[in-house]
Amino acid sequence: MYPIANIAETRTLESRVVESGVPVEALMERAGTELASTLHAWARARQVATGPVVVLVGPGNNGGDGLICARRLHDAWERVYVYLWNRSDQEDSLIADLKHRQVQIVHAEQDEGMFVLTRWLRHSSWCVDALLGTGANRPLPADLVAILDEVRGHQPRLRLCSADLPAGALSGTGVDGTAVPADLTIMLGTFKSEVCRDGRLPNLGSIEVVDIGLFPEGSRDTDAQGLRAADLDWLLPRRSNYSHKGTFGRVLCAVGSGRFPGAAILAAAGVLRSGAGLVTVAGSRLVLAGLAAGLPEATHLPLPDQGGTVESGAAALFLKEVSRYESLLVGCGIGHTDASAAFLRELLIGLRDTHPIPLVIDADGLNCLASEADWPSLLPAGTVLTPHLAEMARLCGLPLSEVAANSLELAAAKAQAWGCHVVLKSHASFAAAPDGQVRVLVEPNSALATGGTGDVLAGLLAGLRTRVADPLQASAAAILVLSEAGRLSGTRLGPDSTLASDVLQDVPRVFTQHPR
Repeated sequence: MYPIANIAETRTLESRVVESGVPVEALMERAGTELASTLHAWARARQVATGPVVVLVGPGNNGGDGLICARRLHDAWERVYVYLWNRSDQEDSLIADLKHRQVQIVHAEQDEGMFVLTRWLRHSSWCVDALLGTGANRPLPADLVAILDEVRGHQPRLRLCSADLPAGALSGTGVDGTAVPADLTIMLGTFKSEVCRDGRLPNLGSIEVVDIGLFPEGSRDTDAQGLRAADLDWLLPRRSNYSHKGTFGRVLCAVGSGRFPGAAILAAAGVLRSGAGLVTVAGSRLVLAGLAAGLPEATHLPLPDQGGTVESGAAALFLKEVSRYESLLVGCGIGHTDASAAFLRELLIGLRDTHPIPLVIDADGLNCLASEADWPSLLPAGTVLTPHLAEMARLCGLPLSEVAANSLELAAAKAQAWGCHVVLKSHASFAAAPDGQVRVLVEPNSALATGGTGDVLAGLLAGLRTRVADPLQASAAAILVLSEAGRLSGTRLGPDSTLASDVLQDVPRVFTQHPR
């Protein structure tokens, strides 16, 4: 995992390191070195050229990081051009060092008409943006906008790497065209949480977070942590050969309806693909008939229904069975009707008062929940809610635009206010715990933007909860498994044609790639 903090918190961390005796110059050296090495590694992994490189250098420490990056790239036998904006070279040892190496350097104010910049960009493979980093959240001056527009004109042939943040990423809404979209953003020390707001993430391209020594050895002193695929090596539970199906847990699911019969199959299959030993689907006879053909491994609990939707009295029958299970899943495709809302209400009251069993609520379960007054009081301890943005808006009573603009902060705040775990799903996913801890996955993938993948995630999470005691760990593991399976499916089939059932087929590959 990697640390996530806002810009003010990151500056506090930097100040703490400097106060401990580490010179600012040493931090800058680490940052510039990491910029160069990460750019090289990223390019090599994708088999793309690493040079020539134009380094755009602004004032302050971000510009200093860029100058060190330029020196490191030059020393690695890359042809480097340095373009200075709003930065004097008087008494600047970093610039003097580059001049000594005979690196070509030009000041923007001396390049009338930007003829030099245009020539350099035309003959380069990469441009490194070390203009502002986190240093500006105000409208950009006209001369800097002109420089960025010139860079934009050479994309996509020219690849852009941003140091910490693209120039302009914080000065607009993220969708107003202020920032030039980067191919690669290398964040220094921490992932800056501000980019999760207002549609800014698409401007960052691939994101790498590099360690520049802001934390003591072994420490990551932030409540929010970013997830990487490699974290599955420790997030997923170990599996012993000395076992039977009961060893790996039983999950009882109230899912599906006459309108959404496939939700039952997808969710129950997600449970079994997670490694759970047994899944039982409680639902209408119509749902169970389809399940018998679509997932023969599942067992059935018929519930009284009307028109394919369970009736409120079905809750009593469901509650009689829950003591035999280690985890429960409710909501995928049950419909948002008076009967399904009454079923959920009775079920939650019964679970809260008598059956402290891990519970996941998804989809229509969340919509039914949102119609209840003081619904957080109904939730049993350890409940996990898995809303997408629209469902979160209903639960919060907020406009969808506000939820989309402040997803990280909202997930963290509501998990604490509601006393439950929240997994907020969007192009980035946020798993938040009542104690303020948050796990964030920023791996946008349009292959997952298709109906049914939320049901798969809910099933994976409910299945993992049988073997993972910590709801936050189980949530983090589930969103990572789904993300990696979606990546594999998108690569195999193309993102346009990937279905939720295809993603399910790739879940086993994710587990085999991360043996425990």
